[in-house]
Amino acid sequence: MKANQASLLNKEDLKQLLAKCKDAEERIALLLLYYAGLKVNELLELRVGDIRQEGKTIALNIPEKGESRLIYLPLDDFTKEIVEFVKERPSEFRLMLRMRTCYQVKDFIYRVSDKTLTPAFFRHNRIAKLAQQGVNLALLKAFTGIKNINQLEPYLQFSSIKSKKMAKIVE
Repeated sequence: MKANQASLLNKEDLKQLLAKCKDAEERIALLLLYYAGLKVNELLELRVGDIRQEGKTIALNIPEKGESRLIYLPLDDFTKEIVEFVKERPSEFRLMLRMRTCYQVKDFIYRVSDKTLTPAFFRHNRIAKLAQQGVNLALLKAFTGIKNINQLEPYLQFSSIKSKKMAKIVE
């Protein structure tokens, strides 16, 4: 895998990372970081009941201070594993039982990526991919839970579409 902090991951890269995971929990953590672009604390706060299949999508209720946000992920060959994982567990259980700290998640990502990626990279990766696909800033803001559109700027550095150009689309 030639992915690093300066390039975006694709599904082939994801497949290589998944092959290095030790267990199902690591695979689920990696899939959620890749597909949902979660912050590490969001991943660690998830409960089994926060994830459910809705037709050909996965509804992910991300707990936040004050109110939670709902995002949808595609149901594909990779994400089906998330649905299967949660079916086997009581809804009140934490999704991540073994990984409980940000440091544990960071260490796991370092291990599977041969120390080339950080957990935050997956958030950048998802936001940049959505921006490249033409998703407008308002939708990116809702997907990420970012309160101020200006906070998207660091994430859009990976994208060929710059935030000023996208801001014109939103208006």
